[in-house]
Amino acid sequence: MEFGKNFQIDTSDIQKKFEHFKKTLNDPSGVFTKTMSDMQRRAPGKVADAVRGVYSIKKSDIMPSKIKRDLKQAGIIKVRGRTVEDLAIYYEGRVLTPLHFGMTPKVPPKKGKKYSIKVKIKKQRKTVSYPTKEGKFPFIAPARKSSLRFIPWLRDADGEITPMKTLSLPQMVDNETARNIMNQTLGELLHERFNHHMKRCLKESVKSP
Repeated sequence: MEFGKNFQIDTSDIQKKFEHFKKTLNDPSGVFTKTMSDMQRRAPGKVADAVRGVYSIKKSDIMPSKIKRDLKQAGIIKVRGRTVEDLAIYYEGRVLTPLHFGMTPKVPPKKGKKYSIKVKIKKQRKTVSYPTKEGKFPFIAPARKSSLRFIPWLRDADGEITPMKTLSLPQMVDNETARNIMNQTLGELLHERFNHHMKRCLKESVKSP
Protein backbone atom coordinates (compact mmCIF):
# COMPACT_ATOMS: atom_id res chain seq x y z
CA MET A 1 0.00 0.00 0.00
CA GLU A 2 1.34 3.44 -0.98
CA PHE A 3 0.98 6.60 1.08
CA GLY A 4 1.60 10.16 -0.11
CA LYS A 5 1.67 13.57 1.57
CA ASN A 6 2.64 17.19 0.95
CA PHE A 7 4.71 19.29 3.31
CA GLN A 8 4.50 23.08 2.86
CA ILE A 9 7.61 25.18 3.50
CA ASP A 10 7.24 28.53 5.29
CA THR A 11 8.31 31.26 2.83
CA SER A 12 6.87 34.31 4.63
CA ASP A 13 10.30 35.85 5.32
CA ILE A 14 11.35 35.46 1.71
CA GLN A 15 8.10 37.06 0.51
CA LYS A 16 8.99 40.19 2.48
CA LYS A 17 12.40 40.24 0.81
CA PHE A 18 10.76 39.76 -2.56
CA GLU A 19 8.53 42.81 -2.11
CA HIS A 20 11.61 44.88 -1.29
CA PHE A 21 13.46 43.28 -4.19
CA LYS A 22 10.73 44.21 -6.70
CA LYS A 23 11.23 47.90 -5.87
CA THR A 24 14.87 47.58 -6.88
CA LEU A 25 14.57 45.53 -10.07
CA ASN A 26 11.84 45.30 -12.69
CA ASP A 27 12.34 41.59 -13.41
CA PRO A 28 13.55 39.52 -10.46
CA SER A 29 12.04 36.29 -11.83
CA GLY A 30 15.46 34.83 -12.54
CA VAL A 31 16.17 34.74 -8.82
CA PHE A 32 13.07 32.65 -8.14
CA THR A 33 13.73 30.32 -11.06
CA LYS A 34 17.26 29.61 -9.89
CA THR A 35 16.15 29.24 -6.27
CA MET A 36 13.50 26.69 -7.26
CA SER A 37 16.03 24.83 -9.38
CA ASP A 38 18.36 24.57 -6.39
CA MET A 39 15.53 23.34 -4.16
CA GLN A 40 14.58 20.70 -6.72
CA ARG A 41 18.11 19.30 -6.56
CA ARG A 42 18.94 19.71 -2.87
CA ALA A 43 15.72 19.46 -0.84
CA PRO A 44 15.24 15.67 -1.23
CA GLY A 45 18.65 15.11 0.35
CA LYS A 46 17.71 17.35 3.30
CA VAL A 47 14.49 15.39 3.87
CA ALA A 48 16.43 12.12 3.71
CA ASP A 49 18.95 13.45 6.25
CA ALA A 50 16.12 14.51 8.58
CA VAL A 51 14.59 11.03 8.45
CA ARG A 52 17.98 9.40 9.04
CA GLY A 53 18.47 11.65 12.06
CA VAL A 54 15.75 9.59 13.76
CA TYR A 55 15.57 6.26 11.94
CA SER A 56 18.25 3.73 11.06
CA ILE A 57 17.58 3.56 7.34
CA LYS A 58 20.01 3.95 4.45
CA LYS A 59 19.95 7.25 2.60
CA SER A 60 20.00 5.35 -0.69
CA ASP A 61 16.67 3.76 0.30
CA ILE A 62 15.02 7.17 0.67
CA MET A 63 16.58 9.25 -2.11
CA PRO A 64 14.69 9.16 -5.42
CA SER A 65 16.37 7.25 -8.23
CA LYS A 66 17.24 9.27 -11.36
CA ILE A 67 17.20 6.17 -13.52
CA LYS A 68 14.49 3.80 -12.37
CA ARG A 69 12.65 3.40 -9.12
CA ASP A 70 14.04 0.42 -7.27
CA LEU A 71 11.54 -1.99 -5.74
CA LYS A 72 13.68 -1.98 -2.59
CA GLN A 73 13.45 1.80 -2.30
CA ALA A 74 11.42 3.14 0.63
CA GLY A 75 9.71 5.85 -1.40
CA ILE A 76 10.22 9.01 -3.41
CA ILE A 77 10.68 12.66 -2.45
CA LYS A 78 9.89 15.48 -4.87
CA VAL A 79 9.72 19.27 -4.79
CA ARG A 80 6.43 20.73 -6.04
CA GLY A 81 5.44 24.27 -6.92
CA ARG A 82 6.49 26.70 -9.64
CA THR A 83 7.06 29.64 -7.33
CA VAL A 84 8.54 30.06 -3.87
CA GLU A 85 5.07 30.93 -2.53
CA ASP A 86 3.65 27.46 -3.21
CA LEU A 87 6.85 25.51 -2.61
CA ALA A 88 6.08 22.11 -1.11
CA ILE A 89 7.82 18.78 -0.57
CA TYR A 90 5.89 15.71 -1.71
CA TYR A 91 6.83 12.29 -0.43
CA GLU A 92 5.28 8.88 -0.85
CA GLY A 93 6.15 5.30 -0.05
CA ARG A 94 4.89 1.87 0.87
CA VAL A 95 4.96 0.21 4.28
CA LEU A 96 8.41 -1.35 4.65
CA THR A 97 9.65 -4.70 5.84
CA PRO A 98 12.34 -4.85 8.55
CA LEU A 99 14.96 -5.39 5.82
CA HIS A 100 15.36 -1.61 5.59
CA PHE A 101 16.29 -1.34 9.28
CA GLY A 102 19.34 -3.56 9.67
CA MET A 103 17.40 -6.77 10.26
CA THR A 104 19.27 -9.79 11.61
CA PRO A 105 19.51 -12.59 10.80
CA LYS A 106 19.26 -11.97 7.06
CA VAL A 107 18.79 -15.64 6.25
CA PRO A 108 17.10 -18.38 8.33
CA PRO A 109 19.40 -20.38 10.66
CA LYS A 110 19.61 -24.14 10.49
CA LYS A 111 16.31 -25.96 10.42
CA GLY A 112 14.80 -26.47 13.87
CA LYS A 113 16.87 -23.76 15.57
CA LYS A 114 14.80 -21.07 17.32
CA TYR A 115 15.76 -17.46 16.75
CA SER A 116 14.56 -13.90 17.32
CA ILE A 117 14.41 -11.30 14.57
CA LYS A 118 16.15 -8.05 15.51
CA VAL A 119 15.62 -4.70 13.82
CA LYS A 120 17.15 -1.28 14.43
CA ILE A 121 14.37 1.19 13.70
CA LYS A 122 14.90 4.27 15.90
CA LYS A 123 18.65 4.24 16.41
CA GLN A 124 18.27 1.39 18.88
CA ARG A 125 18.07 -2.35 18.37
CA LYS A 126 14.64 -3.79 18.99
CA THR A 127 14.10 -7.52 19.42
CA VAL A 128 10.95 -9.04 17.96
CA SER A 129 10.00 -11.72 20.49
CA TYR A 130 9.23 -15.30 19.54
CA PRO A 131 6.25 -15.45 19.42
CA THR A 132 4.91 -11.84 19.38
CA LYS A 133 2.40 -10.53 21.91
CA GLU A 134 -0.34 -11.07 19.34
CA GLY A 135 0.53 -14.77 19.24
CA LYS A 136 2.18 -14.53 15.84
CA PHE A 137 5.38 -16.41 15.10
CA PRO A 138 8.00 -14.55 13.01
CA PHE A 139 10.25 -16.45 10.65
CA ILE A 140 12.49 -15.71 7.66
CA ALA A 141 11.70 -17.23 4.28
CA PRO A 142 12.00 -16.40 0.55
CA ALA A 143 9.94 -13.40 -0.60
CA ARG A 144 8.25 -15.67 -3.13
CA LYS A 145 8.67 -19.19 -4.44
CA SER A 146 12.21 -19.83 -5.73
CA SER A 147 13.27 -16.25 -4.80
CA LEU A 148 16.80 -15.68 -3.51
CA ARG A 149 15.58 -12.68 -1.48
CA PHE A 150 14.56 -13.44 2.10
CA ILE A 151 12.04 -11.40 4.10
CA PRO A 152 10.43 -11.85 7.55
CA TRP A 153 6.95 -13.37 7.75
CA LEU A 154 4.37 -13.79 10.51
CA ARG A 155 2.31 -16.94 11.12
CA ASP A 156 -0.70 -16.72 13.43
CA ALA A 157 -2.34 -19.48 15.45
CA ASP A 158 -4.61 -20.34 12.50
CA GLY A 159 -1.65 -20.83 10.20
CA GLU A 160 -2.23 -17.66 8.15
CA ILE A 161 1.01 -16.16 6.86
CA THR A 162 1.57 -12.43 6.18
CA PRO A 163 4.72 -10.34 5.54
CA MET A 164 6.09 -8.51 8.59
CA LYS A 165 5.82 -4.72 8.15
CA THR A 166 7.16 -1.65 9.96
CA LEU A 167 6.76 1.98 8.80
CA SER A 168 6.35 3.92 5.56
CA LEU A 169 8.40 6.93 4.45
CA PRO A 170 5.47 9.35 5.08
CA GLN A 171 5.15 7.98 8.62
CA MET A 172 8.86 8.55 9.22
CA VAL A 173 8.72 12.08 7.83
CA ASP A 174 5.71 12.80 10.06
CA ASN A 175 7.72 11.91 13.15
CA GLU A 176 7.84 15.07 15.30
CA THR A 177 11.62 15.06 15.68
CA ALA A 178 12.17 14.43 11.96
CA ARG A 179 9.73 17.23 11.05
CA ASN A 180 11.49 19.68 13.34
CA ILE A 181 14.83 18.83 11.72
CA MET A 182 13.27 19.13 8.26
CA ASN A 183 11.60 22.46 9.06
CA GLN A 184 14.91 23.95 10.13
CA THR A 185 17.16 22.55 7.42
CA LEU A 186 14.77 23.22 4.52
CA GLY A 187 14.12 26.74 5.75
CA GLU A 188 17.85 27.37 6.00
CA LEU A 189 18.41 25.95 2.53
CA LEU A 190 15.64 28.06 0.98
CA HIS A 191 16.93 31.26 2.56
CA GLU A 192 20.55 30.50 1.71
CA ARG A 193 19.86 29.82 -1.99
CA PHE A 194 17.46 32.77 -2.35
CA ASN A 195 19.93 35.17 -0.74
CA HIS A 196 22.75 33.79 -2.89
CA HIS A 197 20.90 34.40 -6.17
CA MET A 198 19.48 37.72 -5.02
CA LYS A 199 22.97 39.05 -4.21
CA ARG A 200 24.30 37.86 -7.57
CA CYS A 201 21.38 39.50 -9.37
CA LEU A 202 21.86 42.79 -7.53
CA LYS A 203 25.59 42.70 -8.22
CA GLU A 204 25.01 42.14 -11.94
CA SER A 205 22.41 44.92 -12.09
CA VAL A 206 24.94 47.39 -10.68
CA LYS A 207 27.44 46.43 -13.39
CA SER A 208 24.86 46.84 -16.16
CA PRO A 209 24.89 50.23 -17.94
